[in-house]
Amino acid sequence: MNGESIPNLVVYMFAYSVIGYVCETAYCSFGKKRFVDRGFLQGPYLPVYGLGALAVITLLDSIAHRPVLVFVLGALICSIVEFVTGWLLQIIFHARLWDYSKHRFNLYGRVCLLNTTLFGLLALIAVTFIHPALRAILQNVSEQVLGYAAAGILIVFSIDTSISVHKMVSFNTLLSRAKQLKSEMEERIDRLGEELRPLARSYVEREFERLRLQLRNAGKRILDAFPNFSRIDFEAQLSQVRASLNQWREQKNVSRKKKKRTEEQ
Repeated sequence: MNGESIPNLVVYMFAYSVIGYVCETAYCSFGKKRFVDRGFLQGPYLPVYGLGALAVITLLDSIAHRPVLVFVLGALICSIVEFVTGWLLQIIFHARLWDYSKHRFNLYGRVCLLNTTLFGLLALIAVTFIHPALRAILQNVSEQVLGYAAAGILIVFSIDTSISVHKMVSFNTLLSRAKQLKSEMEERIDRLGEELRPLARSYVEREFERLRLQLRNAGKRILDAFPNFSRIDFEAQLSQVRASLNQWREQKNVSRKKKKRTEEQ
């Protein structure tokens, strides 16, 4: 990795971000038995994998001939990257996007032994097989083309990050609004007379239904990508959104099966 240019490093990071997305999406989709679009960003890439891989190949490329050491150090480096990323996201968004608390041998729910072992294997595969092939490919690409590619990658990442952050902030805002609306409405209903309470509750239910639809649309991508997404202050609202999403999926499955039976007939 000595002497690698910045465009090369950016392209490496992007390539490993895409590879990480493919691996994690396939792994999670297999477990859920349906397609699961993983990742905080909208595009088919996971920068946390790109950064982890970049750290691994930068620090461990010189000891590629020592596979056991590459496995151990790769597992450690990637786990540190995952831990720090989870910690930063929790500080920024006041939410946990993943939680391994139910896994054995976890550290504050941000990393666990299973993932650390898988990271070690991925690091070994990357250093031993993937990176030499990727480096050979880039050696045949001109510096000018690599420069343009790196600039394009950074622009795409920047735009995607802005959009994804905006969506997360909007989702958190809707959660806060749902909690506040429920609290305010319950307080006001209690002050009304018996004859007005049914009308007030009917109005509140309509407002909540409209808000639930907004939350479902806003949270679908986030809750699909991070099933363990949590916020202590909004657990009740998140439960309602998850229930709404599950109901929506069941209705889609029923509709799809009916359509299939109709076509077969």
